[in-house]
Amino acid sequence: VCVCVAAREVVRFPMALRRVLCLGDSLTEGYVDGGRRFMPYTTTLQARLEEAFPKHQLTVVNAGVSGECVFDDMPKRLEKMLSANGNFDFFVLLGGTNDLGYGRSQAEICGSLESMVQKMEKVGVKHSFLVTIPETQYFFMERGQSTYDKCLAINQQLRAFAATLPSRRSVVDLHAAVPHVKAQDCALRDNPKYTVTQGDPGNWDDSLHLSTKGYAKFGHLVFEAMRAVLEQAPATAAAAEEAAAPAAA
Repeated sequence: VCVCVAAREVVRFPMALRRVLCLGDSLTEGYVDGGRRFMPYTTTLQARLEEAFPKHQLTVVNAGVSGECVFDDMPKRLEKMLSANGNFDFFVLLGGTNDLGYGRSQAEICGSLESMVQKMEKVGVKHSFLVTIPETQYFFMERGQSTYDKCLAINQQLRAFAATLPSRRSVVDLHAAVPHVKAQDCALRDNPKYTVTQGDPGNWDDSLHLSTKGYAKFGHLVFEAMRAVLEQAPATAAAAEEAAAPAAA
C-alpha cells in the first residue's frame, strides 16, 4: 500500500477532505513494464489535489493489488483495511477486469462493486467514485466479443447505480476516456452496435495495462471528478443552512 501525504496545515472546508482511499487491482497499483515498475494514477491525483487545495492536509492511499478480483477477494481486503486504518472521506473504486477474464457474471461483478460502495457509505464516506472498466486488447479478438458485451453492460449498470444517489456517487468514465490502441484494428469496428474509437498508443503499455502517460490521464480524470464534488459542496452547505434557518416573522 502506497501512502502519499500532502501539506500539514488544516483549514475549515464545507466538505472536509482528509483521507482518500483508492481501491483496485493492477490498474490502481499502476502496473507497467511487466510489473517491474509501478506508476499509479494516485501520484497525479495527489499532486493535483495539493495544487488545488494547498492549505489542506490530504492523504491519498493507494490500495491496488495486481491480479485481484472484485468477487470475494477485494471486499475481504476492504474489511481488513477499514479495521486497521479507520474511515475515509472519498472512495475511488476500479475493478472487474480480472473477474471478466475468469468468466464471472455481470451480477457477480456488479454485486461486489456495489456492495463495497454501500459498505463505505455505511461507515461514513462522503462520496464514492466508481471507475468504469477500460477496454483490453482481448475484447477485440473474435472470441472476446461476449466479454466485451459484458464489460459494456457492467459499465452501464455502474452508471445507473451511481445515478440512484448522485449526492454521494459519481462515475469516472475511464472506458470512454482511454480507448485501447488496438480498437480500430478489431472486427467490431464495422458493427453499428459498437462505438469503436482509435486509442492513443502513448496511453497503453501492453494489451491490458496503461502506460505512465495513461495512468497520469487517469489521475487527471479522477481529480476533475473530485473537484466537481468539492466545488459544489459550498453551495450545498449554504443551501442546507438557509433551509434550516427560522422563517422571518
